[in-house]
Amino acid sequence: MIVVVGTSSRGGIKSVIDSYVSCGLYAPHDYLILETHGEYSVYKRVFVFLRVLLMLTKLLISRRVSLLHAHSAMRGSFWRKAILIVLCKSFRVPVVLHLHGSEFKVFYSKLGCLFKSLVSYVFRLSDQVWVLSNSWQEFVLKVSPKADVRVIPNFVVNSKSCCSSVVGEKSHINVLFLGYVGDRKGIFDLIKAAQQLPVKEHFKFFVGGNGDIERAIAFAKDCGVSQSFNFLGWVDGTKKEALLKSADIFVLPSHNEGLPVSLLEAMSYKVPVISTTVGGIPELLLDGGAGLLVPPGRPDLLSVSLIDLSDSNKRQIIGNLGYEHWLNHYSLDAVRPLICKNLSELVKT
Repeated sequence: MIVVVGTSSRGGIKSVIDSYVSCGLYAPHDYLILETHGEYSVYKRVFVFLRVLLMLTKLLISRRVSLLHAHSAMRGSFWRKAILIVLCKSFRVPVVLHLHGSEFKVFYSKLGCLFKSLVSYVFRLSDQVWVLSNSWQEFVLKVSPKADVRVIPNFVVNSKSCCSSVVGEKSHINVLFLGYVGDRKGIFDLIKAAQQLPVKEHFKFFVGGNGDIERAIAFAKDCGVSQSFNFLGWVDGTKKEALLKSADIFVLPSHNEGLPVSLLEAMSYKVPVISTTVGGIPELLLDGGAGLLVPPGRPDLLSVSLIDLSDSNKRQIIGNLGYEHWLNHYSLDAVRPLICKNLSELVKT
């Protein structure tokens, strides 16, 4: 049995695990999903983790676990997975540590020498460490040179890829942001960029995501652009699909990232994207060849890029380039063989 550990909290890690399950990537093996974290109180989080720890111990004692696939972010997420990894290795069970943490480098840089050594040890102890891009592979190997680090990119499935934004001149341009509403994803940079647009009424901004929404609404009002922004809260399913279909531009001005699923979703809908030079994003966008890149924290340049993509022909060209790159490297068909190959090295059918 493959034991998959992750979170029940809405966001990137959960969406990746859901995709692995729905696409049958753990088949033909038996598998069990264990959620070590969720949107609970502190006390319930402790209880949830201890319950998972007990369940995993029982499974290990009964020799039912053939592989642990640990999906990890940073901070507490990493330390919880580290405990489970050490436990599984004590039973000689192979482990895949799958790193998603967009701020893992920041987290690591603030650790003392002892805890940095522990991070390196956990990397080495894992049979494979999966990362989302070449830049993250380089980082992990610097931390732990003897770790077996594999680049396994995120993927998205889109059976409606041809349903992209309508090309042609319009009365306004729909700009879509999907992600956590807070500083890290750069929503406040986007609001500042909107403030600097020469013709603000030409752009309409749709923001999908949970987080500090009230603060963002207040900031948009202070910047005089509240009429241009529509804060939708968390969106998924058909609502998210409708937003992607109607979007003319997708913007994710993050300050830290791994490999954002939301960018892949936009590219799969042929929506031209603007993002930042952090994490695995430059590799994803071919250093600007499959989307526009700006440095993080530069709303002035973000505004210039929005104006640049007000040209419908340029939007179509970049949207098509992004789509082709997604299809060839980040679709299920492109990534499935890589995942299956690496899993097959550790667990037998």
